[in-house]
Amino acid sequence: MQYELNYLVGESKETNLEEIKKNISEMVATEGGVFVEPQILEKRKMAYKVQKDIRGTYVAQRFNLPEKDVEEGYNPDVISNINKKLNLDQNILRFIIVKAEDLPELKAQEIVEKGRREKPKTAFRRDTIVRQEKPKVETPKPKEETQAQKEDIDKKLDEILNI
Repeated sequence: MQYELNYLVGESKETNLEEIKKNISEMVATEGGVFVEPQILEKRKMAYKVQKDIRGTYVAQRFNLPEKDVEEGYNPDVISNINKKLNLDQNILRFIIVKAEDLPELKAQEIVEKGRREKPKTAFRRDTIVRQEKPKVETPKPKEETQAQKEDIDKKLDEILNI
């Protein structure tokens, strides 16, 4: 079965990034997992501080685990064992392991010549938003009452109110 591992290494630990990646691959290998290419690395600013780090490197990579086989002594709790080991690792700020069955293929983001990411085509910029005017709804004009109708209404009111 194929799984995807995403983890975050803080900016303060980036000098040891290669060692951290090696340790994680050993953790997965001891449980019988084999990593598959590609490995995606992306340096980004985080939404909030995590252990005094504002920026970090996100690493995403998929790995294969053999199917459950109780007869051969395969431990069905392999993912929980990997989770426990990753929780104990002080170099990893956050991580998640998910089944990769329904996930799209791992791809690196396209880089523009200046080194910036391309903006998605669905993004709206403030100067490109076209404001649509609301359609004008014509309110019906009240019917003009003739003098005779007004007098008629006054007589009926007088009768009702007994004035």
